[in-house]
Amino acid sequence: MNSGNGKNLVGIGAEPRAPTPIPTLQSTWQSTSTLQLTRDEYMSQDFTVKDTPSGTTYLAKTLLCVIGEPLTTKHLVSILFHITQLKGVPRSTTEGIYVVAFLLKKDATTKMANQIAEQIKMDISP
Repeated sequence: MNSGNGKNLVGIGAEPRAPTPIPTLQSTWQSTSTLQLTRDEYMSQDFTVKDTPSGTTYLAKTLLCVIGEPLTTKHLVSILFHITQLKGVPRSTTEGIYVVAFLLKKDATTKMANQIAEQIKMDISP
């Protein structure tokens, strides 16, 4: 309870107490706040996904991927778009995921075009 004088009070006649500490937030360039964990801090948390095998298992268990299909760039882009459709995903997160998906798709397209160009060069060379 706030008494109006800037002091946090627990109840009527209670002594002031220190405010509850909150995790440190770091503001990004888009005026949003995100909790910044280092890789070591993330790994020390109780998350299901800690590496590629556990991530692949998670994707299959949550039906975010087609089970049995290889995780190609095209498939990963599709998974990212599916994640954006999950209930409760904030718009800023959705837009960030879209950016990553579009960049992955562009990179895959560029690599494929380069491979095709190299193959054509090899096919027409004497």
